[in-house]
Amino acid sequence: MNAVLLRITAITFFILLILSTLADAQTFQDKRYSSPNGPTDVFAADLNHDGRPDIVATQFSAGMVTVFLNHGDGTFTDGGSATYLTAAFPVSVVIADFNGDGHPDIATASCPPEGTQAFASILFGNGDGTFKNHVDYPIPQCTFSLGFMRVGTDKLPSLLIADGTHIQLLRNNGAGVFTLHTIVYPGSDLFLSATGGDYNRDGFQDIAFVEQNRPLQLNRLLIMNGKADGTFAAPRVVFSNSAISSTSLYMDVINTLDVNGDGIGDLVTSFNQNGNHGGVQVFVNTGTGNFNRSLLSLTTEQFERGKIADGDFRGIGLRDIVASAEHFINNTEQDSIVIFPATSKTTWGAPNEIVLGNVQSPRAVVAGNFNTDAKVDFAFATGSPDSLHVFLNTTCGLPATAGIAICSPKTGSTVSSPVKISATANGVSRKITAIKAYIDGKQVASSSTNTLNASVPEPVGSHKLTVNAWDSSGKLYQATSTFTVH
Repeated sequence: MNAVLLRITAITFFILLILSTLADAQTFQDKRYSSPNGPTDVFAADLNHDGRPDIVATQFSAGMVTVFLNHGDGTFTDGGSATYLTAAFPVSVVIADFNGDGHPDIATASCPPEGTQAFASILFGNGDGTFKNHVDYPIPQCTFSLGFMRVGTDKLPSLLIADGTHIQLLRNNGAGVFTLHTIVYPGSDLFLSATGGDYNRDGFQDIAFVEQNRPLQLNRLLIMNGKADGTFAAPRVVFSNSAISSTSLYMDVINTLDVNGDGIGDLVTSFNQNGNHGGVQVFVNTGTGNFNRSLLSLTTEQFERGKIADGDFRGIGLRDIVASAEHFINNTEQDSIVIFPATSKTTWGAPNEIVLGNVQSPRAVVAGNFNTDAKVDFAFATGSPDSLHVFLNTTCGLPATAGIAICSPKTGSTVSSPVKISATANGVSRKITAIKAYIDGKQVASSSTNTLNASVPEPVGSHKLTVNAWDSSGKLYQATSTFTVH
C-alpha cells in the first residue's frame, strides 16, 4: 500500500478535456483536497440527509476514515470535516444503513501485515454526518474487496468480503450485529473480488466474484445464485480464460453497476492483458442472469485499477464508464482517469483520457451529483500525494436547435478573472467547422470543433462576449452574453 504522508492545501485548477463524443465535449473542474495517511478507498453517500452526496475516504496508515461533508455546492473542507477511528489498516470502505434506523453507517475492512488480526469495523451514523465509535469484528485475513448485499429474505444488508482464500459473509442479524460465515467453494484457491446483486431477478441477491484458479490455470468470473434460506447455489461460470495464455485477460476488480439504466444489475471488471495493456470488461445483463460481454481496451502500457463507476456525464440518456488507470511512458508512470463514452445503451467508444501529471496512484472512482447543476460528477483518491479529487462536471450541452449555447459566463453574471468561456454550437444536419469568441470586439479564443473552452484574463468592469460559429455551408450563428468582472 502506498501511504506517503504528505499534506497539501486545497488547490483548485481547471482541467479542460475535449472529448469526441456523440453529442458534445466534456469538461471537468478538478478540486483537490488533502486526504491524509494513505487513502486507499472512497465511497459517496448522503450522510446528513441534505440531499447532496458526501464522501468517506480511508486513512490506511492511521487506522481512521475521513468524512468529507459536502458544503452543498460540491466543495468540501480541506483535510475533511472529521476523522473517526477504525480498526488498524482500513483498506476498503462502504456506506449503507446497517441497523435500520434510516441513517447511513460506515463499514471498513482491513489489510494488516501478515500475522496480524484483521477486522471489519462498523461506525453507526447519527444522521447529521457524525458517527459513533467503531465496533469491530475479527475476519480471517487481509481484505481484497468489501461490499454489501441482502442475504436471502433479510431486510438489512450484510457485508461481503473477498479475502483471497475465501468469500466471507458478515451476516446482519437484523439489528446491525454481524456473524461471520465462510462461503465454501471447493476447487478454487484465490478469490480476488466479490460483489452482490439480484442478477437473475428471482428476488434474492446473488454473489458474483472473480477467482484465480491456479490448479486449473484459469481466471474466471462466476455467480452463486442466492436462495431464500440465505444459502447459495453452486457457482456457474460467466466468463473464463486461460491464466497462462499469451492473450489471456487477467481480471481482478469487479463491481455491480446498472450500465444501461434498466434497473437490473450488470457487472464490470478490470483486466490486464498479458502485461501489455488493460481496460474494462462490461457484462450487460440480458435480464435473466445471462450476460453479453464488451471489451473496452486502453492503449499499450495502460492498466485499469480500483473501483469502476458510471454516469450520464453528457446528459444524453447514456451512461459512460469512468475508471482510473496506470499509464507508463518510457518507464515513467503518468497515471490518468479514463472515460469510455457510451455510443448506445450497451456499447462504448474509444477511451478519452485525463492525464493527472505528477499525481499518481488514482483509486476507487465514485460518481454522483455533488453540486446543484444536475450534472453527474465523479471523485477519486490518490496516494501520491494523499488527496481527494472531486471532478465537477462543467460540460456545456448542445443547444436543442441550430445555434449556439453559451454556458459561461452567463448573461448578467459576475465572475473573476481569468474568465472561463464555455460554449457549444449545433448545426443540426451540417457540421460546425469553427467557433470564435470575442470580448468587447476583440477575438480571444477559437476552436475548429463544435465546442469552445478557454480561460481569458480580463480587467475589472462590464464586458460583452460574442460567440460566432460557422457550419460546413458557411452559415453564421451568433450568441452574446454580458458579464461583469469583479
